[in-house]
Amino acid sequence: MAALPSNHLLPTPPDDPVELMFHGFGQQMNDDQYESCRIPAQDVTYKQVLSAFLAQVGSSTGPHPDLVLLKEVANRVLTERHPVSARVAFIEGIASLILWPTRQPYWGDAQYGYLAYCQYIFKGRTQEYLQGPRPSLTAAQISDLRDIDYLPNLLTLSRRCEYCTTARSILVCGGCRLRIDRHETICSAYCSRDCQRLDWPRHKVACVNRRGLIRTVTMMKEFLLSLELKSTALEPWHSMDHEHMSLLIEGPRTLQAMQGHFFLHKFSPVAFKTVRHAMMALHDELAPKFLSILGPLKEWFWAGMCQDIQEVTVLIKNANCPLVRFCVQGKATSTALRPHTVYRVTLFSGEVFAVDFTGGRFGWAEPCMLWKHFVERRVATILHVTRTPALRYHSQLQWQRGYLPQAAAANFHREVLRCLTNNVRASMGQRGGLAGVVRNRLMGAYMVEECRTVDVILNRMQARISGTIRAVRDMDPRIGRMYLARPGYEIRVTISPRSFGIVRRA
Repeated sequence: MAALPSNHLLPTPPDDPVELMFHGFGQQMNDDQYESCRIPAQDVTYKQVLSAFLAQVGSSTGPHPDLVLLKEVANRVLTERHPVSARVAFIEGIASLILWPTRQPYWGDAQYGYLAYCQYIFKGRTQEYLQGPRPSLTAAQISDLRDIDYLPNLLTLSRRCEYCTTARSILVCGGCRLRIDRHETICSAYCSRDCQRLDWPRHKVACVNRRGLIRTVTMMKEFLLSLELKSTALEPWHSMDHEHMSLLIEGPRTLQAMQGHFFLHKFSPVAFKTVRHAMMALHDELAPKFLSILGPLKEWFWAGMCQDIQEVTVLIKNANCPLVRFCVQGKATSTALRPHTVYRVTLFSGEVFAVDFTGGRFGWAEPCMLWKHFVERRVATILHVTRTPALRYHSQLQWQRGYLPQAAAANFHREVLRCLTNNVRASMGQRGGLAGVVRNRLMGAYMVEECRTVDVILNRMQARISGTIRAVRDMDPRIGRMYLARPGYEIRVTISPRSFGIVRRA
């Protein structure tokens, strides 16, 4: 864990309320490994500690330089409604202390340890073994291991032949291979063409399943990003790099609501310092929405191709300069601190894959990988696992009735996807689509012809999606205008721009 530099110069009184509060929170490392079922108990602990802290300090400003900020954050955690746990809301409230630790001489041991671990989380929970010496590896292998944007070839590329298990593999199957830049994400390795040919009766089921999954995931992600580029609620001001983090400063939504701005607009990368920052923000905007808008498309592509599809919520590790978003009112959100949701897909071949449509917000490049590689390299804790239904609204959008831009954007995207799937079904003339072909013909004798059939269907679907993306670019995303519903700064959205004038006059 990367610790803050130690500058303890002043002794901390034993009855200091700030130190007692941080001591009452307990060990951050243990809190960071809580499962979802234990979060309510954690919330109770945090609220009790914060209530005791406010009762002790009262209206005093005290000598501690962080006291005013801590009182403000504690009041906000106890009185406002949050989509996250009390711990996450508190940590994001004191983000300025974590990012710019300028008052360390006044910190006690408990506060110092708490904020040091929070900084480790904000930086992406990068494992220490990635930085240490590796005498058994070459310089190229060490560089590959430490490039955490990608899964390392040391993990994904087998050194043994799939057929004869000889410790020498020089060929990979081109049909089911997923290579991103110089990194082999998914592949089956062989020592010779003879071994590859002899292994084909066993490998053919996995090959067709992998091929279908890789191509469908690529098409689905392409369409999701195209929708977000066309109609987003993101309002960036500027971005910067800071201490192995990417900071994004956003405009005030309340001011935009007072001015009656459109709640959706085209994504613009002008305000971002780098293209990387823009892509991270784009993926982060998709994160709370993709579960609710992928229903029709996921049902079409995966319904009969997979044994099981699960939504898995995790805490991540080994993120490369993860995003921290700041609004000008002072509120902050950390992508590394908040839970991350992926699909765990089990194919008919028995292989289990992780499908991560929004991993780009952590700098990760692969949308699809073997589940065991994903868990080993990128999962700190698994919080929750659930069987995914065909279509549902994500819980994070349900409660946010006051902040409708995100929910309305998800609804807009979902309707476009529904039109897309209806058009694809009509053009294909089948209700089963790719799923029916894979399910009905996978075990047939003429495997080469069946592979071609799957590819033909995928090509036709990809052509239809490309045509829909071109049509999306011509759509007007400005469906309605934002306004403040009451003095409590609850943001609402009109159904159409025309009705905004009626609301404003009323």
